[in-house]
Amino acid sequence: LIAVKIEESDSLIGVGLTDGSDDILLATSNGQAIRFGEQDIRSMGRNSRGVIGIRLKKDNDKVVSMVVINDDLPHILTICENGLGKRTEVGEYRFQSRGGSGTINCKITEKNGNVVSVLAVNPDDEIMAVTDRGMMIRTAVDQISIIGRYTQGVKVISTRENEIVASIARIIEPTEKNQ
Repeated sequence: LIAVKIEESDSLIGVGLTDGSDDILLATSNGQAIRFGEQDIRSMGRNSRGVIGIRLKKDNDKVVSMVVINDDLPHILTICENGLGKRTEVGEYRFQSRGGSGTINCKITEKNGNVVSVLAVNPDDEIMAVTDRGMMIRTAVDQISIIGRYTQGVKVISTRENEIVASIARIIEPTEKNQ
């Protein structure tokens, strides 16, 4: 079945389960992010292209993450190519209309590199970060500083020369509820 029509130059970067009244955060590799209400997205058929979530400011920019924001996950975790990352309070991301250019999520410099991924996290969570050369690190989210949107972040994973963080994932431990 066709779930969504995707142009040849595009790719699907995320899917989330929502309740019809959640907020959505889209983040780009060049450090922008936009938060809007799910109800701003009109209902469409399966074979449609969808609507614009965020307008990209630069030709080399791309959307890297889609996050469903809810009360259970109070922080937005941003990880950049060179291993720097940060947690930011969800409340620092103001509501905007869907289709805008967003606000600054992360100050992009040569030191931290472009944004790789953004996740909604809880202080009790752990994450796994993987580099393009296969190095992995598992770390507790509460070890990553809570700082503002317009900052570079702190070292989360050490990368070697010509190595970048390729992906991060939130680790969810099995509980009686989700076993």
